[in-house]
Amino acid sequence: MVCFPNLYCELPSLHPNIPDVAVSQFTDVKELIIKTVLSSARDEPSGPARCVALCSLGIWICEELVHESHHPQIKEALNVICVSLKFTNKTVAHVACNMLHMLVHYVPRLQIYQPDSPLKIIQILIATITHLLPSTEASSYEMDKRLVVSLLLCLLDWIMALPLKTLLQPFHATGAESDKTEKSVLNCIYKVLHGCVYGAQCFSNPRYFPMSLSDLASVDYDPFMHLESLKEPEPLHSPDSERSSKLQPVTEGNMNSVQDNIVAWVLSRYNLRPWVEILEKERDQMRTRNRKWKKTSEERRREVRQRGEKIREGKGEFRRQEVRC
Repeated sequence: MVCFPNLYCELPSLHPNIPDVAVSQFTDVKELIIKTVLSSARDEPSGPARCVALCSLGIWICEELVHESHHPQIKEALNVICVSLKFTNKTVAHVACNMLHMLVHYVPRLQIYQPDSPLKIIQILIATITHLLPSTEASSYEMDKRLVVSLLLCLLDWIMALPLKTLLQPFHATGAESDKTEKSVLNCIYKVLHGCVYGAQCFSNPRYFPMSLSDLASVDYDPFMHLESLKEPEPLHSPDSERSSKLQPVTEGNMNSVQDNIVAWVLSRYNLRPWVEILEKERDQMRTRNRKWKKTSEERRREVRQRGEKIREGKGEFRRQEVRC
């Protein structure tokens, strides 16, 4: 539906108040579609429907950028997607992250529409990760951690899409007259990555604090836009589903399983399995040699101890004989 208005200039459309088929221009239909999708992305009480609305928004933005329509509501659609990144339901937030990740491929067209939009999106990602990281570190649920990882990957792809000159532009926080120090966007990126590596407690030091969401408030972006809550609790699966009723915390066993799956995929993707088998064979041989060496070492130590005991016994017997004499 979001693509039809640009593909077809005129189509017979049914009107609710007219019984006959009447030809109408699609300009009004486009406005009606985007108004409905925007409303659903903000207020839809159903989780799956909210995800569909966010996907429709992302596709619509790509459609408008490709056709260079310069639609005025692209800014509002981007605002809704960016605000949804910190939505309480992590499945909805993950969908919003995927839509923002998809827009990386349209950076040149986005710069034609609004030159500072890509840099603004990078700043929003930095501020969102800074906002979510403390609660994510304290959370035991895997979905929280997966969201931050997805946001980091999305941020890194957006960074690679922009030239270094753009990333070195100074960042001025909104309403921060007291802060005289000038910092670049790249500097803020380093700070948020530093916090992810060493912990969110780094952000308590002003030197290592990247930026907050309130620093980005402007006419085009409202970081605290109100989004209606969902009726059903997270996750967005049926209550009878094992996946929804048992949220598994991140444990060492789960992480090892995930790492094993990633390693297996990389080995099959790049045909590295034969080399790994050779390395594993050499590793087993080395372990066998180490076990033999360890056994030999223990036997030698045992022999040395026994000799020492015999020597001490001999010395004791010699002293007893001296006493007798």
